[in-house]
Amino acid sequence: MDRTITLRHIECFRTVVEEEHMGRAAQRLHLSQPPLTRTIHELQERLGFALIEKRGRGIRITAAGRCFAEKTAEVVQSLDKAIHSARRVANGMVGEVRLGFVSTALYGPLLPRLAHFRRHCPDVAVLLNEQTQTDQVAGLLAGQLDVGVAIEARDIASLVAIPLWDEALSVCLPCTHPLSRQQSPIPPEAILNEAMVGFPSERAPGLQKKIARALGIELDALRFEQLAVQMQTVIGLVAAGYGLSVVPASMRNLERQEVVYRDIAGCTERVWTYLLRPLEAVPAVTHLERSLTGGAVDAVGAPESRG
Repeated sequence: MDRTITLRHIECFRTVVEEEHMGRAAQRLHLSQPPLTRTIHELQERLGFALIEKRGRGIRITAAGRCFAEKTAEVVQSLDKAIHSARRVANGMVGEVRLGFVSTALYGPLLPRLAHFRRHCPDVAVLLNEQTQTDQVAGLLAGQLDVGVAIEARDIASLVAIPLWDEALSVCLPCTHPLSRQQSPIPPEAILNEAMVGFPSERAPGLQKKIARALGIELDALRFEQLAVQMQTVIGLVAAGYGLSVVPASMRNLERQEVVYRDIAGCTERVWTYLLRPLEAVPAVTHLERSLTGGAVDAVGAPESRG
């Protein structure tokens, strides 16, 4: 004999217990009474004990039946909780997102936008990892990251690049440098006459292209006397007098007393920070994407690259 107990069996029996009347229970279940009676008889046969007894023209729930109804109510409640929890995971409201970011993003809108995401999705943990663009791309392609945030990072095979925010470029120089006394924008030729601090070209090639354009030179003419991987280190080297550096304007928020920032004369270049992700995004990543973009999820419309 088949001993399988189904949710249909339990639903029918619990309705009978609640109504204590087969006819009313059948009406609630949108059944005629005979099919309901057969279902209850089948359940009793599979259990091997009586759940209800006839009493005159009505029924009586046995002690075993009331115990069974009580315990199955707990099972149904647990099942409902399991369905609710699984649905939240499937909808991206529970889980974790591994996010790599370049250090400059900390001085732009990244942290306020992450705070917005945490308020709306408190059960999704964002695991932050400060990384260069090169390391982020490698991590995304290897499945070790879910999302990246990098400057001028686009046209990367197998990854979607979504623009987050743009900003101007500034020149950072020691506060003791003669040019620091100049409040007006500094001409590119004056910057190029000084030693410069930068970063390896392979770490952020798109940003280096924008810096070269801001200074009115070809990329291969851009020279750095000192190199550093992290932007904070670049600023530190400038503070120590190793040279000048062209950086995203948001680095002004670093507020180091040993350096000052000035606009670059005639510079109209804007640098974009992008969200990077694989072509297929899980729901939790989609929610994070909405928060970081301020609601715009469409990747179309990124600014055109000019070589």
